[in-house]
Amino acid sequence: MPGPTSFAVIVGAMKCGTTTLFNELAALPEVCGSVPKEPMYFSRPGWDDGLSRYQALWPDYDPAIHRLALEGSTEYAKYPDFPNVAERIAAFEAEHGLSFRFIYIVRDPIELIRSGLAHGQNAGWFDGDRERLFRHLVQVADFEQQTTFYRETFGPDRLHIMQLEALTADKTATLARLCAFLEIDPPSPSEIGGTASRLNSAEQRKADLDAAAGAEHLDRLRALKGIYGKVVPREMREQLRPTLQRMAGRVLRRPEPQWRISDAEQVALRNALAEPVAQFADRYHLDRSGWTPL
Repeated sequence: MPGPTSFAVIVGAMKCGTTTLFNELAALPEVCGSVPKEPMYFSRPGWDDGLSRYQALWPDYDPAIHRLALEGSTEYAKYPDFPNVAERIAAFEAEHGLSFRFIYIVRDPIELIRSGLAHGQNAGWFDGDRERLFRHLVQVADFEQQTTFYRETFGPDRLHIMQLEALTADKTATLARLCAFLEIDPPSPSEIGGTASRLNSAEQRKADLDAAAGAEHLDRLRALKGIYGKVVPREMREQLRPTLQRMAGRVLRRPEPQWRISDAEQVALRNALAEPVAQFADRYHLDRSGWTPL
């Protein structure tokens, strides 16, 4: 059976509801979601190993049913830590005769950074180096910089910008606009899941923190992971992974004082983000009325 040739990629931004958005789209009949959700294919070595390796990320793809293959790797919009992703995708697309479209969802950048600090602290990102993590998050929250590579490489018509706040407030209309961009049928109101109320809720944030901590602890159990990988089929492992991570996080995570944005960091991020965020919001006519002033 031939693999997919038309792709939709949620490239970011991290901590802006990308997992919920992925799940909403992957539930649509015309869309096949990747396994895993974030393959990080074009941000890691081996991206040019051939088409079949990339297509293998969609084991359930059926050309008689699906019009799009969906993935959601937020590393694709984490320049400069992961550079040249747009250029790699363009080269891959041209070599294999494929078609890519890109989705980028944003939120209040200050809230993104607050959420990223908590998540990164629990996940042990950058070996617990708080200053490196903060610098990384400020780069991620520069929405103008992160999307420039996709606009310049593919043109503005292949990049769809969304707001988490709009998805939360009116999921039906927001998903309808996205489906029009993807040229697929939108879900009916009765088909839309009840996830909007959980977006960025305390329940969802706690689950994210548990999963981050659990992933760190599970990664240390390499011998057991090797046995688990041989016994449990890959697709089942991917389905069980979020649940196992949350369970491990709840059991093993040690409560620590949560990292918060300091007064000095507030000044630094405003100096870094005020102009590009305003430029980005003006470019895409975003409603910043509920965002923290920069």
